[in-house]
Amino acid sequence: MCTGRIDLSHILRAFHKGADGVFIGGCHLNECNYITHGNFHALSMVNICRKMMAHVGINPERLRLEFMSGSEANVYVEGVNSFVKTIKKLGPLGSSEGIDKEGLTLKLDAVTELIPYVRLVERERLRIPYRTKEEYDAFFDSTEVARLFKELIGDKLALGQILLLLKE
Repeated sequence: MCTGRIDLSHILRAFHKGADGVFIGGCHLNECNYITHGNFHALSMVNICRKMMAHVGINPERLRLEFMSGSEANVYVEGVNSFVKTIKKLGPLGSSEGIDKEGLTLKLDAVTELIPYVRLVERERLRIPYRTKEEYDAFFDSTEVARLFKELIGDKLALGQILLLLKE
């Protein structure tokens, strides 16, 4: 499957079902097997998801995207081994973050509720024509994206968490 098919719902579903971490392996950037360059879409989705995770108090290191080719088994093995060490160090989802099971469920529910909205924001405001990981990282670490994220996603996420608490 092309990493261009990666969606926030896939990542969040894994966490909802109890995964302590999510590892995504994809083709090297600019070496897409298809004409879509879907690995750039995956990079964007992972950056957005990591920001959302941090916003609700989940360690973004629990999500990793590595780029490799099918002939680079050593890169895959090193990436997975490194990720497993990170996850073992962090412990079960929620434990190192100080979030109990119920709180974790509420946070993941709030983030999941925003997926359709985030897709729209990504398509309209965060789809960028960069062609290197460094350019993507710089863009997603910029004050412009931090402001945009707070205005368009962060505030809605906080409101969603409050509404979920009120439902109970």
